[in-house]
Amino acid sequence: NDLTDGEIGVVLVDNEATVKRVYRKDGTFILMPSNPDYQPMRFSSQDLIEHNVQIIGKVIANKINY
Repeated sequence: NDLTDGEIGVVLVDNEATVKRVYRKDGTFILMPSNPDYQPMRFSSQDLIEHNVQIIGKVIANKINY
């Protein structure tokens, strides 16, 4: 349930799953969306507990059919 910076993870936040790139910087946990219409989600150590943030897994493949 641990990801290296820049890997894409499935992360549970307040009991809702999201798929984002994961980064850690200066004690902050950052979930970075690929879609520019959305803002990054930033969490302090205390926020991680309050929002029950949990890494569920890592995205290892993505297939898009057109």
